[in-house]
Amino acid sequence: MSAISIVTICFNDLTALQKTCASVDMQTNSPEVHWIINGSNTPYIQQWLENTSQPNYRKCINEPDKGIADAFNKGIQLINDGFIHLLNAGDVYVHENVLLELHQFSLANSAIHWISGKIKLKRGGRWVTV
Repeated sequence: MSAISIVTICFNDLTALQKTCASVDMQTNSPEVHWIINGSNTPYIQQWLENTSQPNYRKCINEPDKGIADAFNKGIQLINDGFIHLLNAGDVYVHENVLLELHQFSLANSAIHWISGKIKLKRGGRWVTV
């Protein structure tokens, strides 16, 4: 299982989405697909996706949803095979080889179908790793 697909959900925060897309685009190993599930009630994200050159792997759905879980489920249902990474708008990869490392790991460990990685985030003004 070497295909890696990314689902990013967003709602009215173009700057956060652009930050996440830039992080995906800098990866040395491109994803199979990067689905943007845009539930925004403003036109800015859809306009940016349609009017800015995007990589071939980036696809989007621009329609209202019923919240975070509904948006992620829309994206998950569009993916046929491989690993699925749920990456919120505003989140970024820690370095440019994350997808390459995941790809290599999946080739070396074909029996594994689910993994979880470390997440660094700020809580109470302090950086923590979960």
